[in-house]
Amino acid sequence: MISNTLLLLVMILLLIQSYIIYSIIKLVRTFLSEIRTIKGIQFGSLQNGDKAPAFRALDYQGKKVVLKEILEQQKVLLLFISSTCSTCKRVVKELPNISNRANFKIMLINNDESNNDQLVLENINESIIYIKAAYLFNTYKVNNTPYVYLINQSEEIEISTGIKNPKELSLMLIDEDFRATS
Repeated sequence: MISNTLLLLVMILLLIQSYIIYSIIKLVRTFLSEIRTIKGIQFGSLQNGDKAPAFRALDYQGKKVVLKEILEQQKVLLLFISSTCSTCKRVVKELPNISNRANFKIMLINNDESNNDQLVLENINESIIYIKAAYLFNTYKVNNTPYVYLINQSEEIEISTGIKNPKELSLMLIDEDFRATS
């Protein structure tokens, strides 16, 4: 009788300890993700001048996209977004205007593989490549959206920055056009 009571008491203590450990792990994980994205700072992100990671992916229509093959013909702007990000939605609405003026290929990369992306599909044209691939966020060390990488034909990153609004992206691209013509 006493051994059964002791066994029950030990089981209850183990259950309580397991819950405490689980809670601590959740808190640490939340804390680390907050630290990683403090005011847009990205620890360990790819920098200007770094070699861009090569990748192969399927676009939303199932066509194979190979970064290296596109870079053989022109620069590439990788725009990382999330379907749930309000700033991303505003940037996506401006993409048709931006893509018409761009002298490089725009690749829109969405980390949200499950949510509705109707807004994205309505605002892209045939010149924009749309990829839903969360693994590319890890490959390019992207922690917050929207985030932009401009990659030159030598496969080097020319621009690596977060975007706060569509106007900021437009100004950055106008500056890039100016640098390309001078």
